[in-house]
Amino acid sequence: MHAPRTLVGEHPLVLLAHGCWKPGAHDQWPCPAGDAFPSHRGYDYLAEELARQGFVVVPVSVNGVDVVTHQPIG
Repeated sequence: MHAPRTLVGEHPLVLLAHGCWKPGAHDQWPCPAGDAFPSHRGYDYLAEELARQGFVVVPVSVNGVDVVTHQPIG
C-alpha cells in the first residue's frame, strides 16, 4: 500500500492492477512456493507519485489471470 505521509481524514482510493506480467519464473499457476513474480510492484513509481498527490494506492497482484494471457493461441 502507498499512502500520503500524513494520512488524516478521507483520501481517494486507487486499486492498481498491473498489465500482462509473467505469473512466475516457470510460467505456471499456481506458482511453486517462492516462485511468484512480484507483479504488484511493477507500478510502484506510479503508486508513489499518486500517494504524493493525496491518493491511497493499493497494488493488486493478479498473477493467476496472466497465466491465461500467456498461453499460446490455437
